[in-house]
Amino acid sequence: MRALNVELQALCDTDKRLVYIDVASPMLAANGKPLAEIYSPDGLHMNHLGYLLWRDAVRLVLLKGEGEFERPQAGLR
Repeated sequence: MRALNVELQALCDTDKRLVYIDVASPMLAANGKPLAEIYSPDGLHMNHLGYLLWRDAVRLVLLKGEGEFERPQAGLR
């Protein structure tokens, strides 16, 4: 998984239309093992906390890349 992520990031670095979003690193504990608390009891599917983690990682990239194209809307921040 780590080797593939390195390759994907390198590929994204060669094309300005692509952006690599690292959602894998925040899913790992300090010891490199997956965080148990972000998975459902089956240990395979993410639970709500896991999807919040992804949301936060993706949101930062989207806001940075798309912010210049957005118009402010009344009452929204």
